[in-house]
Amino acid sequence: MRPEDLNSVEMRNAARANIELLHRLSPSTDIERMIQTRAVENTNSISQARLLMFEQPGSAIPWPFLTVLIFWICMLFLGFGLFSSPNPTVSVALLVGSLSVACAIFSSLN
Repeated sequence: MRPEDLNSVEMRNAARANIELLHRLSPSTDIERMIQTRAVENTNSISQARLLMFEQPGSAIPWPFLTVLIFWICMLFLGFGLFSSPNPTVSVALLVGSLSVACAIFSSLN
């Protein structure tokens, strides 16, 4: 499921329901009360982090950095291609290397 398909309001309501369930618990000892307090705090911090993830769509990689990275990788492959003797082994190695870099960049964007 993609983050764009999820509704942040539904996630907020689910987090509130979980916190309410934690508050309904009736601890009998001090340790249980401390654990309940920690559970509520952890649930709050997790729900805030999840909401931030849903409210910030898009790639985590800035476009200027990605542009410089792609330019740098293209220059590396151009240099490798210029300074190697043309044969099938070098061609296949450059093709596999460039495809792996392209797949890594594509997977980081999605």
